[in-house]
Amino acid sequence: MARAGRGLATHAFLLSTFLTGSAFGQAAPPAQAPANTRWIGEIAAGGAIATGNSERRAFDLDLRAAKREGGIENRYRLLGDVAWQSGVTTAQRVQASAQTNVDIRDRTYGFATAALDDDRFSGNRYEINASLGLGYRLIDTSRTLLSVEAGPGYRIAKVRETGEQKDAVFARFYSNLRHELSDTARLTNDLLVTVDHITTRVDDTVALTSKLFGNVSGRVSFNVRHDTDPLPGVKETDTLTKFSLVYAF
Repeated sequence: MARAGRGLATHAFLLSTFLTGSAFGQAAPPAQAPANTRWIGEIAAGGAIATGNSERRAFDLDLRAAKREGGIENRYRLLGDVAWQSGVTTAQRVQASAQTNVDIRDRTYGFATAALDDDRFSGNRYEINASLGLGYRLIDTSRTLLSVEAGPGYRIAKVRETGEQKDAVFARFYSNLRHELSDTARLTNDLLVTVDHITTRVDDTVALTSKLFGNVSGRVSFNVRHDTDPLPGVKETDTLTKFSLVYAF
């Protein structure tokens, strides 16, 4: 059964890779795709060190890249977070994601997306999500971009404690807001909601980015992840506040 479970997970991951034309899954597209064919993206890095009565160290890295050719856009993301408290690991997460968008007409596009998530403190050894559907750019101006997406998806997860493999069909809803507050400041919000027959998950990130000099900016972000029916021993809600330096390319 374990070998069969691994085979099923591998098959699902390869299927997700085929759908997105990439090596990993899930991405958050901006409301408007870049107009040229060169690679664009950013690298965001943050960290913290505390000493004295308590010793804490934390580091996070977030890499995003996108390229558009004609009516097809591919987007990729690699995210990692790790933290230690008095020598004990208190957070450790790696997520790889990708999404392909295909223009259909005007502001409408089709998408295929998949995600590989490994969160040591989520209760699962790994989780693979794949989804496809339609997206629409509700607002598309020089200062404000707002897109929404909806479609069905399929999830495979392996429980850390028991090794049991679970799968589920879910509905995926996503929105992405990008608003230019000024020539040097930007507000963004990414909201992802998935609903299956057991649980509803919400992942919401609000970020404020301000240009410092050249291609370097400062960013403060707040993330909330909520699961209405988490695994035993796992809390329903996680929050994360980050301060990062961002290099755009």
